[in-house]
Amino acid sequence: MYIIIDAYNLLKTVSHDKTITERQRAQFIKEMAVYAALKKHLIIIVFDGHLTWHNGKLEEIKSHKNVDVIFSGDQSADDYIKQKLQSMKNKDALLVSSDRELNRAANRYDVPSIDAPLFYRMVHDFFKEKVSQKQGSHSVIKTAQSQDESIDQLMCEAAHQKNNKKNDDELNEDGDRKSKMQLSKVERQLLKKIKKL
Repeated sequence: MYIIIDAYNLLKTVSHDKTITERQRAQFIKEMAVYAALKKHLIIIVFDGHLTWHNGKLEEIKSHKNVDVIFSGDQSADDYIKQKLQSMKNKDALLVSSDRELNRAANRYDVPSIDAPLFYRMVHDFFKEKVSQKQGSHSVIKTAQSQDESIDQLMCEAAHQKNNKKNDDELNEDGDRKSKMQLSKVERQLLKKIKKL
């Protein structure tokens, strides 16, 4: 899936800072590169303006697999994203932005969009889950004397699936979610994309 990110929109919304430092930008790009590699997504990160980095940082940015970092140059990032959205029509794509105008443009090209802070939280939840899975895989409580590791692995996977099922059931019972029968086409498309995140 292609994920187009309105980068300054996301970073300023999440950090509550008016300006974003080079360090914040670099950290965000690294996080997205790891996320893209783990989830097999192609992420397009769009920043306003020109690249102002030096000391070899440009080569470092370009070397990230599955991530394209774009500086929009003389045009605005919004204009660049609108052009990109047009080229993404009928592709498996998602826009990440809290900008209403960009969200309307995405809708015109049948590209679902997600609010920037929600996407950021989902990515961080994904990383937290990965860490807890790693930690959890080392803390298996055995109740039998069997030395068969395949049984241990199977039990760990079953426990993980049960937890995921429980979380899905809680989402369906909370009253804020609509059932699949009540969702509009746009909502179903967005739900499909969110499940891939």
